[in-house]
Amino acid sequence: MSYDTKKTAADYWGTSPAAQQLQAQPPPDLSNLGPAPRELTPALRDYVKKSTRSLTGTWITVGAFFLLPALPMAAFGSPSGESYGMLLLPAAFFTAAYFTWRSTQARRAQLAAVLEQGDIHPAQIISIRAVEIRRGRYANTVRYHVVFLISGKHIEHVSHEAALAMLQVGLSIPVVWHPNLPDLIAPTFLL
Repeated sequence: MSYDTKKTAADYWGTSPAAQQLQAQPPPDLSNLGPAPRELTPALRDYVKKSTRSLTGTWITVGAFFLLPALPMAAFGSPSGESYGMLLLPAAFFTAAYFTWRSTQARRAQLAAVLEQGDIHPAQIISIRAVEIRRGRYANTVRYHVVFLISGKHIEHVSHEAALAMLQVGLSIPVVWHPNLPDLIAPTFLL
């Protein structure tokens, strides 16, 4: 019995004729999303909120921290430039909170549009990179950068979902993708 390593590698990486024929078929709808257009269920709304994190609350908290000592000086102190100057730093943090909130709302609207109007497409995984982020001595998180190939275009999906660790390069999985928002995808196994 002979062992053909080239055929085995072609089957593994999805470049053999049989594997390409399987990839040409539409992927199964394991998440029961149904055809587009679809309504956002509470689970999909939770996914949109969870996958688009925001620092708005952090900016507001830091702004309030710097605002508390400045208020009595601005209200009861002498009307000098120094007392009003203490309000500049909290104003900068509140401005950062506003723009962070706006960008998060725009990102959530785009992801919701993809989930509502997007179709399910097969996406081949090109590369996976795990980046460990240390926060202090004991708190570590992992951010996953997964590059998918959809319709000849490389799309990077960045997430903190631990389920992305089980993916393998060369694997083809179904994702929700819309051609009008080509840089945004939602892997169906995360929904």
